[in-house]
Amino acid sequence: MLKLLLSFELVIVITLALALLFIGVFMNRAGDVESPSIGDVISGRVYVNDGDGMLIGSHKVRLYGIDAPEFGQSATLWNGTQIDYGSYVKSQLIKRIGGKQVEVLLHARDKYDRWVGVVYADGVDINAWLVREGFAIAAYGDDYRGQQAEAKRERRGQWRMKAIEDPRKWRAKHPRH
Repeated sequence: MLKLLLSFELVIVITLALALLFIGVFMNRAGDVESPSIGDVISGRVYVNDGDGMLIGSHKVRLYGIDAPEFGQSATLWNGTQIDYGSYVKSQLIKRIGGKQVEVLLHARDKYDRWVGVVYADGVDINAWLVREGFAIAAYGDDYRGQQAEAKRERRGQWRMKAIEDPRKWRAKHPRH
């Protein structure tokens, strides 16, 4: 009986030791994963939040150099019909990259602790694509001015509307966004 009890205690001690060893190794490995830095590329499946924001893995990402309409931001078509252009742009972005594997070249962190970067899917700069299709404007720099000029010239997206407001001006009038 004493021998059986000692064997049982030994099994418990060995099991606990192995569990602690496993936890230690696992915690060490988790600690080895470095946070990305500016200039790094992160990749993963994309979840589109809105026209210029997304989630890639656990990383919140804001698209660099562009600004897209907000939810509830309307545009007026030439026939007078109003549409929620922010929702429309999100739907177009989901059609283009939703659920796909993407890569993001990280440029900065913003005041909301999101990564700001250029998103690539199938070798295409998605930031440029959004501006070229008239779904976003070139903002906060000159990086996408050429794509915006092309969209205006070809009357794509918002450039074919009777009226739409710059998202920055719209947000100033609607501070909860």
